[in-house]
Amino acid sequence: MSTKTTFKRIALVTVAALGFGMLSSVSASAAAPTAVTVGTIPTAQVGVVNTAPITITLPSGATTADTYAISVRVTSAPAGSAYRSINASGLNAGVAATGNTVKAKITIDVATGNGGVLTGDGVDLADGLTVSAMFSPSTAQVAATSLAASFKINVTPDVAGSYTVLVSTQEDANGAHENEEYTAGDANVSYTFTTAAAAATVTLAQVAPTGNGIATATKANGMIFKATIKDSTGTVSQLGANESIRVYASSATGTVTMDAIRSAAAGNTLTTQTTTSEYTLTNADFTNGVAYLKFTNTVAETAVITAVGTGLLSSTVTGTLSLTTKTASTVAATGVFTDSTTQAAAITAGTGGHTAVTGTYASAASRTATSHSYKVTLGTAATLAGDFVLGAVVDTSGKISGLVGATYGYAIATAAVGTATTGGTAAVSITATLSTAGNSFSVTVAGGTLTVTSATSAVTAITAQSPTATTVRQADGASTAMTLRVEDQFGAPVASSVVTVATTGRNASTTSTTVVSDASGYITYTRTDAGTSASVNKQDVVTFTHTPTTGSAVTKTMTVIYGSTAVSTIACTSGAELDTATSVTYRDISSGDGAEEGAASLCTVTIKDANGAIMVGVPVTVTTASAGAAVVSTSATLYTDAAGTVAPEVYAWTSGAKTFTVTAGTVTSTETVNYRQADAAEVRSISVVADGNRHLVTAKDRFGNVVPNVRIYGTRTGNGLFGGGAPTANAITAAPVVVDSTTGVAEFIFNAGSADSVVKYQVASAADTPSATYGYTDALAGNVDGGTAPDALTATVAGTALVAEEGVGASFSAAGVNSVTAAIAAGTDTGQTATDAAAEATDAANAATDAANAAAEAADAATAAAQDAADAVAALSAQVASLISGLKSQLTALTNLVIKIQKKVKA
Repeated sequence: MSTKTTFKRIALVTVAALGFGMLSSVSASAAAPTAVTVGTIPTAQVGVVNTAPITITLPSGATTADTYAISVRVTSAPAGSAYRSINASGLNAGVAATGNTVKAKITIDVATGNGGVLTGDGVDLADGLTVSAMFSPSTAQVAATSLAASFKINVTPDVAGSYTVLVSTQEDANGAHENEEYTAGDANVSYTFTTAAAAATVTLAQVAPTGNGIATATKANGMIFKATIKDSTGTVSQLGANESIRVYASSATGTVTMDAIRSAAAGNTLTTQTTTSEYTLTNADFTNGVAYLKFTNTVAETAVITAVGTGLLSSTVTGTLSLTTKTASTVAATGVFTDSTTQAAAITAGTGGHTAVTGTYASAASRTATSHSYKVTLGTAATLAGDFVLGAVVDTSGKISGLVGATYGYAIATAAVGTATTGGTAAVSITATLSTAGNSFSVTVAGGTLTVTSATSAVTAITAQSPTATTVRQADGASTAMTLRVEDQFGAPVASSVVTVATTGRNASTTSTTVVSDASGYITYTRTDAGTSASVNKQDVVTFTHTPTTGSAVTKTMTVIYGSTAVSTIACTSGAELDTATSVTYRDISSGDGAEEGAASLCTVTIKDANGAIMVGVPVTVTTASAGAAVVSTSATLYTDAAGTVAPEVYAWTSGAKTFTVTAGTVTSTETVNYRQADAAEVRSISVVADGNRHLVTAKDRFGNVVPNVRIYGTRTGNGLFGGGAPTANAITAAPVVVDSTTGVAEFIFNAGSADSVVKYQVASAADTPSATYGYTDALAGNVDGGTAPDALTATVAGTALVAEEGVGASFSAAGVNSVTAAIAAGTDTGQTATDAAAEATDAANAATDAANAAAEAADAATAAAQDAADAVAALSAQVASLISGLKSQLTALTNLVIKIQKKVKA
């Protein structure tokens, strides 16, 4: 204890002894630690040490001569636990309750990186419930701006259930472990953990690299995989005492090694193992149900990794994983890293989250950057004889894999490098967020090593956000609200930056105003005009300045011009000016997640004065009173640019004509936009309505808009038939030019059979191809989609002038409907169907009668024709008979004449 602290205590005791009393607001120790915080609590198991990370904030002015008590007590435990009993001593060594072989135990350790001195790991205090240790900080700790000391609080649960642990701290009074139990006013924290159910499953998964590994005997270039254990309900578990999991490789012809990577509490360091082909995991290897291992192989092959329960863990707990290694090329050249083309372009634009690679091998990254892309040039004498070029990654800060200091192989396919053996290049891309300044990782390829480190933000720009124009017009006496953003060298916002604001011109300031950027880097300032139309000076120049501790100041100026803002005309060009009643330009509705995703420019608004000249810096507002439509919040008020234009964005989530009012000065213009759902893939549900023997199937999106062009496939059980006599049918929901009551409806005809029928209509991706996942018809309630990992609908967040709204329409979250059915009774139609059937029967009877009459008339005609033919034959026969008779008479006369002549000749 320091001399200063001792004198302070003597003084306090003296004051109390003299009868002056003590003020209740004065702490018993002015040098007591100020706070205790707890980190992530690992999954617990009976008989397994549960280690919680604890940090103590030491008081300012602490010295290496001061000592502080760290006291731990379990304040709540399940029935039968030894923690529920007062123990004269023993919790630090372990105490077993009557009838229990598992000991309740509390120990205290200094965490990795804590350079102070812990006097013993713990002492049982007189209350029989508390274990305490004394700590003295190191020279480095007391010299630091933030005086923090970290510890590991080890509590062993002795029976299943929930435990609450109280950790408190105070300045040690005499170094004798007296009166160090928790006292009201001591800095403290409580945390709770519950023992897990027994492990029932183990799952193996590759962590890094995400692709193929490299065949090498070097551990630094192997693969990292993990084993995850869960109980029978799928909840994270922990191995119990004497439970273990054997992990080994099979079908491996090379030399395989598998080493455990310890949890974060142990620094994620690669342990040294004597085995080469297998490793046995115990509860010490698992943190929150996950254990990490390193795998290497000396040959190119696919090895099957198997995990199986051993010890007291059932052998039915098993898992497998295939890990493939490839042959590595020999690359003797020196690798040279540069930014990828895409990243270089982003850096130039100030949006890449990186600075250009400096020198050859270093790159600075923003703390918000998530992707890091580089190009490596192999140089000369590269022999690309293998499948892959060997690389290695060191995850220095654990921001890639989650394992601090983890190393693994990085595989670059030789095909990506190219066929040339000289000057070959390949892409190197790492996904990681280096969220704290100084976080880093490194990549080594062909002897060249690139180190990427997140840099401390330095303010390099102040950008106008609302208005975005740097020159604005205002009426005399008006106020101008300005919002700007303070940004660093990567274009990321900088919080808590001090910016001074000064005005010159019409409303010149006599003193500067100071503003501080918020968590998003924004600063807001309002310039109120005190002038009138009679004022000679017509403008203000407002200057925003950030002055860093070192380096040059960063400034941004905004100009406000006062006076007449008389707008004469508003022109709004959208491309739909030639629409007619029969030719309408429609915009689509987005219903996947948020309706705002369908936002598009209302039109290009051009503002001019009475002389036809464009007006710069004029505020333009856009509003709508149409139901189911909105203006994007960041577009509600815009200022015309150098061309006198703005392009506000609008959207809708219901079909129909929506009107938007554009206002500039005292002039308004009303614009109409027609919306409908035009994308078949937006369908979320279908429904069916029977109209006689017609079935009308309607497709709708999440907001209830009808959806055209959706294919519906119909099938049936029973023996009824679709129109045309088929057992199946296809139809597509209608998509007319103008939206009406038939849009989004597909019509089917179905006739009842002799047996009951059930007709099923389902969304289809193609003819005769029903699809259970088409569009959003498989979506779960409250989700965008379905599947094993559905995406939840984005919650609605109102927009502001700076940040646009999100998740508009999140309340329209009903589950998708992929199929519907309609029951048809055997031989029975009701209502209109029966009437239609009767009418059809009458029509058939009439048709049959008409056919019979036609047949009779045809028969009569045939009879008449036959009689006419008979009469004609008789007449002809008579004529022939008469002719023959005449001929015979003539022949007889001729014969007689011949005879007479002959007689005369003989005579």
